[in-house]
Amino acid sequence: MARALRDIRGAAEGIANLRRIRGDLSKAINAGHEQLAKQAASEMRANAPVLTDLDRAGGDRNPGELRDSIRVETRGNTTEVIVGNRDTFYLGWQEFGSDHQPARPFVRPAAGQAESVHERVMTAEAKKRVK
Repeated sequence: MARALRDIRGAAEGIANLRRIRGDLSKAINAGHEQLAKQAASEMRANAPVLTDLDRAGGDRNPGELRDSIRVETRGNTTEVIVGNRDTFYLGWQEFGSDHQPARPFVRPAAGQAESVHERVMTAEAKKRVK
């Protein structure tokens, strides 16, 4: 009887520890995603084309408008890098090019860089939080 009671207590402690670890891993995953998103957004901003006065001839675009539209948003367990807004309709032409201009990619290289360090960042976050 005493052994069965000890086994039940041990199982309850084990279940509590697993729940704690699951919560810690969930926090680590969220923190890792947020860190990667911030790094990607920073890289995108650094490489986003900025219009010059020559580029704007006859237009009303603001220099840095595309760069300044890049932001990171976190809602619940989801973190996103938002690129562009209603005023940056030309984003696709910059990223992929057109008949009139070559591509000037800045989103895809930053996303590729974030993907390449994903495992390292996530492992580091998990090690910090799960003991």
